[in-house]
Amino acid sequence: MDPIFSSNNDINEISKSLKKSALSLTNRLQSIIYDYHFVCKVHENFLGKFPLVANERCGLWYVPKKHRQDTCYFKSTDGHTNVWSFSMRRLNLHLLPLIQQFGGLVLVDSTRRGKLMPDALSKTIPIWCAVINCILYEAETKESVTEEVIRNGGSTEDAKLIVDLMADNWLRTPGVMVSENEHNTIVKLIPTFVQNVKAMGLFSQESLLESLGHQRKPLVPTWFYPSKKSMSSLQDSLFMYHICCLSTSKKVESSYELISIRTQDDSFVSWNYVQGSADDHELWVPSNLCNGNFGADLFWEIVFADGNPILDSNTGFIYSWLSDGELELRINAYFEQSLKAATTTIELHKVANTGLSYGKIDSDIPYPLLLEQGLDPLSKIVVLSESFSINQIPEVKLQSVLKYPISSSKKGSNMLRTLLPEIIEKLNFTDKQQIIVLCESGRDLSVGVILVLLCTHFNLNYDRLNQPPRISKDLVKQHLSKLSQISKANPSRSTLQSVNTYLFSHQ
Repeated sequence: MDPIFSSNNDINEISKSLKKSALSLTNRLQSIIYDYHFVCKVHENFLGKFPLVANERCGLWYVPKKHRQDTCYFKSTDGHTNVWSFSMRRLNLHLLPLIQQFGGLVLVDSTRRGKLMPDALSKTIPIWCAVINCILYEAETKESVTEEVIRNGGSTEDAKLIVDLMADNWLRTPGVMVSENEHNTIVKLIPTFVQNVKAMGLFSQESLLESLGHQRKPLVPTWFYPSKKSMSSLQDSLFMYHICCLSTSKKVESSYELISIRTQDDSFVSWNYVQGSADDHELWVPSNLCNGNFGADLFWEIVFADGNPILDSNTGFIYSWLSDGELELRINAYFEQSLKAATTTIELHKVANTGLSYGKIDSDIPYPLLLEQGLDPLSKIVVLSESFSINQIPEVKLQSVLKYPISSSKKGSNMLRTLLPEIIEKLNFTDKQQIIVLCESGRDLSVGVILVLLCTHFNLNYDRLNQPPRISKDLVKQHLSKLSQISKANPSRSTLQSVNTYLFSHQ
């Protein structure tokens, strides 16, 4: 009997094994490097005027930290068919000053097998542009917009392009991805999204103009992807801001597309290409790699390091002879060595003059170092982390540092619901008191605690209240909107549910 087809062999198991091999750590990282070179090529040849902005989380893997100007967070789920929406939590308004400064920007993202680009690029970002444009140009007419375009140096053809865009509620989508029917359906939803923004008071024409340095031009998306037949250079425009949506990965239908690269010595390096291989990295990065700290920034730090332990200088790709096991050993060795040389710093986001600050903790921090960096000795500190803490705390300050071993996960967000009453009671937030809240992301759990304190002690102008206000979900969203303009505050749905549960049960 042929052993391949014996009863002892399960064809499904063989298929699973082949797929696992194709999606190995090495293949994924090789594919990320390959796609990174595409980003560099397009940016250098066509979009060099505009800064690179990585769309979290996937896009971070394709734009090394030293090359990106900033990050953003547009979710593909906000662009999925029949559930289109304008996110009230992920406003991304921090991008507007960049857009004004450079005349536009390049938003980088990727998607998995079978699609040209993620819905974040094809629909979520176009919806965002349309809503902002509608508010920027509210009460304007076709004639007044035409006059403005020509006054700014545009031609009559330029004016027609903008007026046609205005007639579609400022929505522009890629025809290769979005059908005419879907486009028209989204067009009809834009006024509702605009009305929701106004009703919540999230931003106004005045605040948008201020962010754009009072240089009003519409935000107009354009798309770039590996199979696009022709690309042309874009320069700063007199009559529009270019929002360049760059999808990094080429579309493949199979998990087993082989890529071969010729080396400088005429040999080849080959691997199975994985489209959008960086997507959902927590599902494919080994949990024990770098003690759970292996991510996009660390990967590129290793790639660009002197004496790089994983890259072949002949190819610019990972050594073809490295197994996943050997690759992990080399990455771990680099990580351990870098820990010894690391210097500890902490970045805090101050909430106006409220006395509240929040930030990220990604290593153990000595208390004396906080004092050196300007910590008010009277501050209270809340640490929400399973992995890191404040150490070397003087005995007289032990009561000022509240430590809670909460994981940066949905489970941790749910734990916050139980712990919030204790945290708020121990903080006993009084006038002129300084409070610092830290978590492992600097955007989730810490923001949740800050939201509770803001909603119960301040109005939306950050004036201190004598009495707690009437709590509503809209109030929480409005405070979160303001925080998102200070930093990329992005608490999870579970964290927000914990915040709402506390607030509504304590009013």
